[in-house]
Amino acid sequence: RPILQLITRPQGEKFVVAVCNLSKFYPSQINVQWLQNGVPQEQVKSEVQSMHNGMFSINSVFLPQKKNVKVIYVCRVEHEAFETPLEQSVPWRPGTSAVVPWLLGFIIGLGFGLALAVGVAYFKAKKNSATGSI
Repeated sequence: RPILQLITRPQGEKFVVAVCNLSKFYPSQINVQWLQNGVPQEQVKSEVQSMHNGMFSINSVFLPQKKNVKVIYVCRVEHEAFETPLEQSVPWRPGTSAVVPWLLGFIIGLGFGLALAVGVAYFKAKKNSATGSI
């Protein structure tokens, strides 16, 4: 029987990426779809991969759109091994993710580093021009 895993990063309701991984299915024909409150969404789907045991696997990556509402995302898989589509859901709510503070800190640090380097270069140039050396 195929195995469906839904993974979010970071974990929890404020994730920035979700991955729907389906493995151990045969034959290779499969349909993977992401839904937001029942409405199909754009996704990044990998190619079906052949496993060493003759079975197949696939990953479907989803990046939630930043909205100010709490929603439910569902990974729906249709395959002939299932009488009805297999689904796993994950709630999402708006908020800052762990990526935003890190990125903001990096940008601020880069700005301070650049300002410091320009300041040091300016004072060195000023000192060298005052003493007449190059």
